[in-house]
Amino acid sequence: MHDLYASNYTIILWNPSIGKTFALPEPGVTFETHGGFEALLGFGFDSSTNDYKVVRVVRLLEYEEIAIEVEVFSLNAGSWKTITSTAPQYNIVERGSQAFVNGSVHWVATRPGNDGGGDKNLILGLDLKGEERFRELELPESLKLERAMFLTVCGYKESTIAVFKRPYFTEAESEIWVMEEYGAAESWVRLLTLGMYGGRLPRALGFRGNGDMLFELAGGEIVSGDPESFEIKELGLWGEAGYSVVGSFMETLVLLDRSS
Repeated sequence: MHDLYASNYTIILWNPSIGKTFALPEPGVTFETHGGFEALLGFGFDSSTNDYKVVRVVRLLEYEEIAIEVEVFSLNAGSWKTITSTAPQYNIVERGSQAFVNGSVHWVATRPGNDGGGDKNLILGLDLKGEERFRELELPESLKLERAMFLTVCGYKESTIAVFKRPYFTEAESEIWVMEEYGAAESWVRLLTLGMYGGRLPRALGFRGNGDMLFELAGGEIVSGDPESFEIKELGLWGEAGYSVVGSFMETLVLLDRSS
């Protein structure tokens, strides 16, 4: 949880397995220290040190050029550190999606076209292990020039990623792309093209462990669908239409020894 628009910078880790929460200390980049900004978060696990980490990417608004600050909180250390010196100065979709895959957090980002070629979308990853290095993953050619706010990244089959292209308001289809071999740009394939269902275009939310997809239908109903047979299964789940999100979950006792 993250209070994006309040000046108290509340970031809380929550373990639903044991019902514990833990409030993180105030980060280094605040309105008082840097002026106006937009921020987004990433969350993942460093298997090399058995450590959970929160990434905070901040775009400073009081500069004409893109100005990005990046901080990482380590649960083991109990503190924030800055890794801005290694961060690409790219636009990352504010309040956009994130995918934690292969030890890295991934976001949809836009690389400025400083070479005269125009801005292009990509997937920006941050490896949470070791020196916490960034890496870039190329998108399919048809997605590089789309509006980044209409692209969503998620995990696919535990070891790679998928990207959903949501339609503009006047479009009647959306697309699901998967990277069959992680890191190989040539392995992108379009898994599915979605059309109207029940008078509305379903909104793709993510994948289940069995490969089925989760969709939000009209009115906020969340259903499961087989991408090959197109069979829809009702789950009895409902969310706020247009605002539902899903994520992976693994039971753990982390935070058991922490005070709230």
